[in-house]
Amino acid sequence: MKLVNDLTYNDLMTLQNKVVHFTSDCILFDNFDVTCRIISIHNRQNVEYVFTCINTKSNKTIKIGSNMLNLRFEVIN
Repeated sequence: MKLVNDLTYNDLMTLQNKVVHFTSDCILFDNFDVTCRIISIHNRQNVEYVFTCINTKSNKTIKIGSNMLNLRFEVIN
């Protein structure tokens, strides 16, 4: 798995429309583990990237911020 914070903007943009498995050590969202299709990525006030995604299990739209502790991902397809 790759750390989101290690990637450039161009690297992140290649993830759009791909199914990605995200995990994090976030304190607020214990055991964060989501598989989703990334719809869009935008930069929020030059502070973090926000991934707008559709959860593959629930088919709900969610937003994931890149500032989550140790946010990692792997491309599924």
